[in-house]
Amino acid sequence: MNKDFSHRNLKMVFFILFILIIAFYMIWRGGAYLSGPIITIISPIDGERVTGETFFVKGNIKNVKKIKLNGREINIDQYGNFNEELISHSPMTLITITAIDKYGKEKEKFLKIIK
Repeated sequence: MNKDFSHRNLKMVFFILFILIIAFYMIWRGGAYLSGPIITIISPIDGERVTGETFFVKGNIKNVKKIKLNGREINIDQYGNFNEELISHSPMTLITITAIDKYGKEKEKFLKIIK
């Protein structure tokens, strides 16, 4: 009877571990779905003044399938970094960065650059 009891306990422990592993995996994989795209702008800072005719928009994105800068799709490297040159307009340049993930979730960031 003691051997049968420990065998059932062992089965229960393995079953609980299996369920915990599945739950952890679902939470881990679901995190990207729940958070959606993540946009980090390195430069320029919103409201920054530029003096030249052009400037660079630099940043990083995560959890994305597609990224657009002012409606134009741009390329990113294998780490999610981007670096795009834009023409500055007087008195200000408005920038819209749109990121879309593989689930169709969309996030936008807006910047005003002053000339």
